[in-house]
Amino acid sequence: MFDPWCPTCSARVLLTARRLLSLDPTPTGHRAQLRCWCGTTVAMAVDRLGARGPVRLPLVGGASSVPGASPTAA
Repeated sequence: MFDPWCPTCSARVLLTARRLLSLDPTPTGHRAQLRCWCGTTVAMAVDRLGARGPVRLPLVGGASSVPGASPTAA
């Protein structure tokens, strides 16, 4: 499953592997070319696990500091 941003739909879309047009290797993983349900061709970087990429910092205080978030939600 892939979830690229589609500029035509103005949203992230959930696409299956059947929508995959090509998968090209990159130094950190692959670049997927997909066809959105609306017909637009979109690209998405698919990085290997452990590949160096942008650092994602954790939320300070956890989920309890996010307004509307339930600490018991699964």
